Parts: sequence; C-alpha cells; structure tokens
Amino acid sequence: MKITDGLRISALRGLGAEDGDMDTLLEYTKNVFYPQSETGSDELSPKWPEIWDKVQTVCKTPPRLEMFQSAAGVIPIIYPSGVPDFERLLREIVYKGKDVPHIEDRSSSFVVGKELLEYI
Repeated sequence: MKITDGLRISALRGLGAEDGDMDTLLEYTKNVFYPQSETGSDELSPKWPEIWDKVQTVCKTPPRLEMFQSAAGVIPIIYPSGVPDFERLLREIVYKGKDVPHIEDRSSSFVVGKELLEYI
C-alpha cells in the first residue's frame, strides 16, 4: 500500500495536528529511508537486490527479511539468525569492514540509505 499525503494528513489529524502545522509535519514525516523516484514512488532503491545479496553473503545462516509498512513507506528489516551474524553485518556493511570496539554491546542498528548504498 502506498502511503499518500492524504493518508498521512488523516493520520496526523488523528494525532491532533492542526491545519496550520500540516505542511511542516508533512515535510518532517516524509520518507527518508531510501531514495524515491521523481514521481514519489514508494518502491525500494534499485540497489536493494545488491544489498540483500551482500547481506546473505555476510551471514553464515540465512537471515529473515520483513518489509515493514510504516507511515514513511516500506522499510526493509533484516533479522540475522544470531548475534555472530548481527555483528558480522555491522562490521562488514555498516562499518565497511573496520573492527569496532564493543560491537557486542549493540542490540540493533538502523542504517539509512546513503550509508548502505555507498558500501554496495
């Protein structure tokens, strides 16, 4: 389902937003999780197949993928099968192969498009 401005306006009004704040709130809640085409498509980046292939290569056990429908559009969520795969994903993809002190203290990570797309 494509999240339209109409749906976002309705949701924001339901949360108590007033018309005078709507333009600011629409800008604040626009989708920034992946590049969109000039038409405002909610499709994932064309690089997504490369990203998913890299994730599967890095993980020793197949990860689970969920496409989460958010107010900002679809967000791919990757669930590694265990802590070692999660740490490998952080090191190899997020930190571009660098060793990161105390990586074992992380319990989740949110990666925005540019960080990930530059690596792939």
